[in-house]
Amino acid sequence: MHRAVLPLLWVCALGGIAGLSEASFELLIQPPVPVVEYGGSIRLRLETTCRNPETPGNVETSFRKKLVKATPTETVVELLNVTEWNSTVIYFYTCNRQRKVVSTKLIVYGELKPAVLEPTPELEVGKSHELTCRVDDVAPIQNLTVILKLGDETLHTETFEMDNRSEPVKALVKHRLMAQRWHDGHNVTCQALLDLTPYGPLLRRTSEPQVLTVYEFPEDPQVESPTYLEVNEMVNVSCAVGRVFPAPQFQLAFANRTLPLSVSRDGHRDGHRVTAVVTSNQPGLFALLCTVKVGPMERQKEVIISIYRFPSPWLNISATILAAGTTATGLCAFQSEHSAELEVRIGAGRRFLAGWAPSPLAFNLTAHQKDDGMEVTCYARMPVGGTAQKKSAPIRLFVTAKPWLDDPSCPSNQNWTEGQDETLRCWAWGNPRPLLVCTKDGEPFPVGVPRSVTRADAGVYRCRATNPLGAAERNVTVWVQHHDPEVLLPVLLALASVVALLTGGLIYSIYYRQKKMRRYRLQQKQLEMERLRSKETTALNGSSPKAQPVEHRGHRLHPDVMVDATMRRRRGHAVGTLEVVERQRLHDPNPTSFLPWAAICPPTSGTVGLGRSRVERKDGEKSLWPPSGDRVSLSWVLPSPKPCAAVMGFCSRSRGFWRAAPVMSRGGVRAWWLAGLLLVRGGPSEPFEVTVEGTSEVGYGGTVLLNCSNNCRDDGAPGGLETSLTKERVGQGPGWLSVRLRNITEPFSVVFCYFSCFGERKMATFTVLAYDLPEPHVSISKPNASSKDLVSIECSSEPSRPPGLTLRLRGSHRPPVPWAEGPVRLDLTAAEEDDGTEFTCEAQLNVGNRTVRKSSAAATLWVSYQPRMEDTSCPSNQNWTEGQDETLRCWAWGNPRPLLVCTKDGEPFPVGVPRSVTRADAGVYRCRATNPLGAAERNVTVWVQPDDGRKAPLAALVALAVLVVSGLVVAGAYGVHHHKKKVRIYWLSSTRAPSTTAEHRPGPHLPPPPPSSPSSSSSSSMGAARLLPPLLLALAGAAGAALPVGAWPRVAVVPFGGSVVINCSRGACGGDGNAMLALDTPLAVVAGAHGRRWQSFRLLNVTQWNPGSVTCYGRCGDAEGNASAAVIVYRLPERVVLEPVPPVAVGESRNLTCRVVEVAPLGNLTVTLRRGTETLRTASFGGAEGSATVAVRHLLIAGPGDHGQDVTCHAELSLRPHGPLFARAAVPIRLSVFALPEPPRLQAPTHLEAGTTANASCHLAGAFPTGNVGFTITLAERILNFTVSESGDVLTAVTALSSGTPGWQELTCTAAVATAARTARTQLLVYRFPEPIVELSPASAPAGSEVTVLCRTGDADNHTGDAEYSGDAVRLQLRDADGAILAEGPRSRLERRLVARREDDGREFGCRASLAVGDAAVTKEADTRLTVLYMPEMSPTDCPTNRTWLRGTQEALWCRAAGNPAPTVTCVRNGVTINTTVPELVTRSRAGSYRCNATNVLGTRSRWVTVRVEFEPILTERGCPAHRVWVERERRDLSCRADGDPPPKIRCDRDGGPGGPTRPHGTRVVHRDDAGRYVCRATNKHGSAARRVLVTVEYEPSMGESGCPARRLWVEGTPAELPCAATGNPPPHVTCAKLGDPQDIPVSPNVTRAHAGTYQCRATNSHGSALRNVTVAVEYSPAAVSLRVSPSPDVSRGASFSVECRAEGLPTPTYGWALPPAPNLRFTADNRTVAVAGAAAVNGGLYTCTATNRHGRRAGSVMVNVDESRLALLASLGSLGAVTAVGLAAAGGYYLKTTACKKGEYNVHDAEGSSEASCLHRHNRGGEIYGIQLTQP
Repeated sequence: MHRAVLPLLWVCALGGIAGLSEASFELLIQPPVPVVEYGGSIRLRLETTCRNPETPGNVETSFRKKLVKATPTETVVELLNVTEWNSTVIYFYTCNRQRKVVSTKLIVYGELKPAVLEPTPELEVGKSHELTCRVDDVAPIQNLTVILKLGDETLHTETFEMDNRSEPVKALVKHRLMAQRWHDGHNVTCQALLDLTPYGPLLRRTSEPQVLTVYEFPEDPQVESPTYLEVNEMVNVSCAVGRVFPAPQFQLAFANRTLPLSVSRDGHRDGHRVTAVVTSNQPGLFALLCTVKVGPMERQKEVIISIYRFPSPWLNISATILAAGTTATGLCAFQSEHSAELEVRIGAGRRFLAGWAPSPLAFNLTAHQKDDGMEVTCYARMPVGGTAQKKSAPIRLFVTAKPWLDDPSCPSNQNWTEGQDETLRCWAWGNPRPLLVCTKDGEPFPVGVPRSVTRADAGVYRCRATNPLGAAERNVTVWVQHHDPEVLLPVLLALASVVALLTGGLIYSIYYRQKKMRRYRLQQKQLEMERLRSKETTALNGSSPKAQPVEHRGHRLHPDVMVDATMRRRRGHAVGTLEVVERQRLHDPNPTSFLPWAAICPPTSGTVGLGRSRVERKDGEKSLWPPSGDRVSLSWVLPSPKPCAAVMGFCSRSRGFWRAAPVMSRGGVRAWWLAGLLLVRGGPSEPFEVTVEGTSEVGYGGTVLLNCSNNCRDDGAPGGLETSLTKERVGQGPGWLSVRLRNITEPFSVVFCYFSCFGERKMATFTVLAYDLPEPHVSISKPNASSKDLVSIECSSEPSRPPGLTLRLRGSHRPPVPWAEGPVRLDLTAAEEDDGTEFTCEAQLNVGNRTVRKSSAAATLWVSYQPRMEDTSCPSNQNWTEGQDETLRCWAWGNPRPLLVCTKDGEPFPVGVPRSVTRADAGVYRCRATNPLGAAERNVTVWVQPDDGRKAPLAALVALAVLVVSGLVVAGAYGVHHHKKKVRIYWLSSTRAPSTTAEHRPGPHLPPPPPSSPSSSSSSSMGAARLLPPLLLALAGAAGAALPVGAWPRVAVVPFGGSVVINCSRGACGGDGNAMLALDTPLAVVAGAHGRRWQSFRLLNVTQWNPGSVTCYGRCGDAEGNASAAVIVYRLPERVVLEPVPPVAVGESRNLTCRVVEVAPLGNLTVTLRRGTETLRTASFGGAEGSATVAVRHLLIAGPGDHGQDVTCHAELSLRPHGPLFARAAVPIRLSVFALPEPPRLQAPTHLEAGTTANASCHLAGAFPTGNVGFTITLAERILNFTVSESGDVLTAVTALSSGTPGWQELTCTAAVATAARTARTQLLVYRFPEPIVELSPASAPAGSEVTVLCRTGDADNHTGDAEYSGDAVRLQLRDADGAILAEGPRSRLERRLVARREDDGREFGCRASLAVGDAAVTKEADTRLTVLYMPEMSPTDCPTNRTWLRGTQEALWCRAAGNPAPTVTCVRNGVTINTTVPELVTRSRAGSYRCNATNVLGTRSRWVTVRVEFEPILTERGCPAHRVWVERERRDLSCRADGDPPPKIRCDRDGGPGGPTRPHGTRVVHRDDAGRYVCRATNKHGSAARRVLVTVEYEPSMGESGCPARRLWVEGTPAELPCAATGNPPPHVTCAKLGDPQDIPVSPNVTRAHAGTYQCRATNSHGSALRNVTVAVEYSPAAVSLRVSPSPDVSRGASFSVECRAEGLPTPTYGWALPPAPNLRFTADNRTVAVAGAAAVNGGLYTCTATNRHGRRAGSVMVNVDESRLALLASLGSLGAVTAVGLAAAGGYYLKTTACKKGEYNVHDAEGSSEASCLHRHNRGGEIYGIQLTQP
């Protein structure tokens, strides 16, 4: 081959290969998906990879197109006026004869119209409603998204991806919404999104928001009104609804008449209440209609009220002055028109003549003497409705009667006491009041006048009463008595006896040991004794010339006593002598032997005088008692345990009673004569006393029984009782009378009781107080409070009679609140010192010149606080003594009571437990006190001191005991030795003269010991014969009937351990000297005052619960009688306690327990439990002996209505009719009820950027009470601040969230009420995310040049500071203004290059950075604009071709041109250049055509402009007034007229935004919300005119809780201001005045306690007025603190004492103590009293009490001393025991000696000169032998 052909072939091969590569090419389309607006244009760019295309590419379409650019490899075509919704674009290119075609669908979209949300009506809570959103003419609908939102919350999202329609269609979206309260006021919006990204725009349109209006009205209204109402009576009625939202509109109509209302909030259940005043001047049935409207719902409640006419009744009686026994007629009726239902009845005094009956009512009344002064009244009532009764004016009756005298008014027998002031008790019944005259022995005697009594006053008085109607007579016998008081000195006598016993024993011991035993010759002594006996025998037989014996009989009236009685004449007077000789025990065979003139009693008896006679006791040189010559009454009775009558009494014992027996002597006639003479002369004059016993305090209008008595000797002593009160004589006896005072209504009255005894008159006064002092009550709003809680204490009471009750609130730790009328209130902030403070309410009433008080049961305030230990409670240094029992003294303050644990060297050590001390106990102790609120610690150092002398007192006691025992042994040995000594028997014989013996032969003058002695029998028979006549006379008056005996009271009521007086009385007795009265009872009794026929006995220290009855015994001779009285023993409750009830959940049950401590008898007890005014349970108890503690329980199921209710317990111990009614109440407790049915709902974002703030809310529904709910919101355990709002029963707490630390953090919300708490939790992610950055390079570029767009993160190194959010987690996206994505990816930098075009001028480029945070993504954007330089262009919008100007305005012919640089625009008309920048006045001449040119450096463009001049609207004052005044509820129209061309349209809207639709022409009802500024606009197509219109709406005043709160709390001393704001137009004038007495209005500028009360505020303007009551409560700080130590501040060791603290303040103070620590301290429940049992040295010291309330505190102190002298007391007791033992030993020796004498064992020396030596020979007639037995036979 030729060498030239090879290159040619190589070139051909290369050409073939190149052709093959050109045959495979691609078409590139920009944009890949064409998106164009309907009617708009779009440029399509077609590029090919073919290097040598045969023809330029092109685009085939049905639209008009314009070729913009054509090159071999690139073709740009602009589609114009795209008006088809569904079309396809075809792209083609030809390369190497190969044609390639690509088609794509052209997406055409229309303008997105605003979404339309259909109007939403008012929604009812709990009901669902369909929300409808509409979007018209959407294309393409496949790209549409519709979102319904409630505020920021998305309700519903709907897309239309399955709808392939391209033409415009209507989109309709619906969603049902369940209405809730919190929806109210929230906006509902509908948002339409047409998303054509990434090749098209993202179109958003949002509807106008619809504001939701939500209402709730679940229950019908409740009307509170009386059913019956009197004509012209004004009464408040109310209508209330609960659980409504929003605030309702009320209307109250009565009898088709609308009432003015006063609106207030009601309770805690979203309740509202209106109050109105109802009255009517016509009777009949009228409807009260309450209409309530909430939102569109309206409910009604109707109540029928009966209006009745109730005039006062009228009373007529035929005669008001009547004679006793006559009858009067009367009529009770109504004088005027009245309702037929009324009834009447007649009241006469305290009784009613007939029952209720219709008017008129006739009656008959028979008059009696007791009806004099009685008032007759006619009462009327309405039998239904509970209305108050009415009564007529009372008519007083006067009843006349002739006089009469009876035993109650004029006792026939009256006892007076000599020397006392007595009154002749006699008055007469009758009317007119009779004239009473009493005479004695023909001489007038004053009646009712006290005078001193003498014995001459005894006798019979003749009393005569006369008045014009007749006369009456009566005899009154007056007896005069006297009484000598006996003075006993038991202490001195006992002391003298002990001294005498010890001295005698000592002397006898010395004498006996020194005498010697020897023989005695007794003959001479015997002869002397015989001579003495001879003289005594002669005198006894009456043979002595110096004595005239009256009695030679001796009678034994007491063991070992023989009485010889003689009567002789001395100095012309008869003298009786009693000779007392100790004898052996004799037995009187006749227990009723008589003495004619004296009763011989035991040796303690004394001299009894008869006139000038006297009886002497011979046991010494002179009489013992009474002194010689003293005179006593014939009926004198010794007040000894064995009474002995003086004359014709008895001294024998029968049935346990002693009586004195008279003895008749031979001189009996003479003795009877002397006794008669004594009776005629009367008794001696002695002083006497008058006493009054009874109840000095009685209830107002009550009755009291008084017992008036005296101790006059005269049974008939006259007396009486004078008082201004109504009295009734109950009973009368010798020396006493009982009077009952009735209907006591005088607060202070004095009663005079008087008696006259033997001419001496005495008077006793008695004060009676009549009042009703109700029990005060004290209540605490929060008994169990925490520190810093606000607590209110209130002291209240019912009204008193008489009025004038004042109250004072006293706290144990606070000074008392000063006395004030009405409820007393104290508000305080609970503090630690208030824990245990007892508050009592004291009531004080001034009655006459006395002040009576009562105190309520104490209420205790408990305050919880954390533990605290001080040096006073836990001393840091303590000294102990080795070997003694010591206690680690440490305790802690705190509530709940802290748990105290002390350790030493890590080992627990008991606190408060005594233990024996060793030296090892010394050291440091660590004490820690804890309770739920915190802890406290303290170190205690203990020092142990050795003590070696502690056994000295014990040794001294042992030595003393040995000494006492030794003395007893010596004394006993000496007694045995004396008893066993040798005794010799001596026979003594002597010769007596026969004459001496003969003198004694007639026999002895004393009877031998045996009771069967013949001589004794004969003597008794002779004495009985002589005494027969006087015995018959003495018994004549007593024969035939039993003796009447009375006991009063019949039933005695006495407190346990107390005393009561029983009066025993008897009837008349023929021989009053023989009468006696005694009381038989197992109880301790002591005799009291007494008279001749009565005796009072006082039962002491009654401690038997069932003592049975006591019996009064009486005896007169053989007549006996008795009467019994029952005794009831009671004990008042120590206290009544209500056990505290902790907070209880709704629906749960709790036991209410009331305890009544130590009360008796249980059968008379009634316990009542009440909740508020509702009685929960009333309990009674069966009879049981003794006192007991009872408990009453009631199971309470808590409900919301129980919250805040007071529970009270009332205990009544009724002893009626025999005793009073006692009542006590416990301190009320207040119930705390709560509900927490569901946990809170937490709404918060899921993520939060660090350094930013977001809101979170916590919703709680159904909690009760809402005021006590507490929230706690924490973020990462950090407590956040929040605000709480209330909407119905839903509470919402809103807080701001912020955090600087990234990561997951927990957000919690805890809601707590009472003891319940619930928590909601959610997780919050905190992140860091910087802003992205977008940059253009260059920022300004000519069209066609290249521009670089850069998108990068703001901080590529640190996005969050956490590895979890590294740079890889950030995704960047570069977008253009149309939303097209230019570049994207998870990178920190994006870059895109592009060619600047004209259309790109002002094109916006955005850089979007996305960060994945949890399940969501957070996006941030940055943008910038591109500037492209191009030649000027003027579009129709920038330079409109047609202009319309308003005449008279300033206009410039402006024309804007687009271009870069900005072009200059000039306009020319008729060759004249027009200024386009300065506005000129528009006239018609300015109309025409203008040529406007726009020029810049790149070229010029021109445009023709046509100007048209027209008129714009005009609004004037005449056509549209600027100020309108309307009145609420009238009909008005808001209209305006405007001038303009074309005629304008007028629209008036509220200023600041549309207030609703355009107001149409016509009238509508005016509401106060219509007031404000309006803008009225007149508009035509060329412009508008506006005018502001001010509308003023006037309406009547109203006052609400916000402007005028109904309750105010003032503090004493602060400025007194009472602001009260009212709404109304014109602004109302507000005045406030205090209700009640105008004089009570305080004038002080500062708050005083008198400011407390209710004020009425009135707001008034020209359209009406409104009323509102405001209650003001005043509080004050504690006043004075007083401490009282019972029984004394000086306390002995081992004794018990208590320290009580009292203070006053409001709120009631609480009490705190600072005192020496000790284990034996006990505090009362209210912490007001500390009690110490078994006082020790540690209990001594300073006791400080602090009273505190929230206004201050006050403290007081007292020093307590503990006496430690126990060893001195033991030594004294030991010495006294030794002395007693020695005395007993001496007494024992003396007793053995006297006993030996009685047995015939004689000491020879003692026999000398002794009369006992003759005892042996008196019965031996054969010789004179004296035998003395010296030894035992």
